[in-house]
Amino acid sequence: MNNVPEINKKRKEKNLSKNVTFVIVFIVFAIYAATVIYALFWLLSNSFKTVAEWDANKFDLPKAFLKGNPIANYVSAWKELNLDGVGIPGMLTNSVWYSVGGAFIGAWFCCMTAYIISKYNFIGKKAIYAVAIFQMILPIVGNLPATYKMYNDLHITNSPLLLIVNAGGLGGNFLILYAAFQGVSDSYMDAARIDGAGQYSVFFKIMLPQVFPAMFAIMLMGFIGTWNDYMGPLLYLEDFPTLATGLMVFEQEMVYDVNMPVFFAGSMLLIVPTLALFAAFSDKILTSVSMGGLKG
Repeated sequence: MNNVPEINKKRKEKNLSKNVTFVIVFIVFAIYAATVIYALFWLLSNSFKTVAEWDANKFDLPKAFLKGNPIANYVSAWKELNLDGVGIPGMLTNSVWYSVGGAFIGAWFCCMTAYIISKYNFIGKKAIYAVAIFQMILPIVGNLPATYKMYNDLHITNSPLLLIVNAGGLGGNFLILYAAFQGVSDSYMDAARIDGAGQYSVFFKIMLPQVFPAMFAIMLMGFIGTWNDYMGPLLYLEDFPTLATGLMVFEQEMVYDVNMPVFFAGSMLLIVPTLALFAAFSDKILTSVSMGGLKG
């Protein structure tokens, strides 16, 4: 009984330490969130300015508001952003199939590889896992010429067939899905097989739904990364420019005489889809889905 005050004191100190840590972490993330929100607000605000307003003050709110036509810069961006005869509608189409296809193929092959490596025992299993770890630490600086030659020899450059390069099955996403499958009990597979389920039924109906939240988050992050990628299409998809590539080339060609408000309007057109996707599916990314257990 004499130890009760001391125990209570230690609990209070521990709770105080947790509260201080929480406050510090909250402040750090709040500052980070504020900087991101301010950057988006600054971009949106300047997309409504005239060139004169932009030149006068880059941090002031738009005043003339384009003389009663607030979407004038967006209309100009829609008309002016053009790369080798491909306008924004064409760039948007290319961005969609390039991003959706790349994200899906990459996540799907990583999922299948992770499932096999984590749930089946066979000769070479440990070697494949070791290769997956080792290849992540290899430097890739300077491999661009060899990569371009390989893609060109395979005749997948300047073609939607370029998406097959995402079917590697390894990398960081493989490790995430491998850990996800490792966290799923083998009892689910055994129960399904006892009930007569085949290998494909076990995978598609039992195991895949268990890790789908992780796979969906990987696909969404892959989509956002690929959507913002301008270097890949610039190098390998000459006739299929994306929005990111078009904006980059537009800025480079107009270095000394660029209409920045129009450029910002084009940038907003580029980021709106990713913002909408994240807003719509943020809960699926940040939360996990609890699946039902085995019946007794």
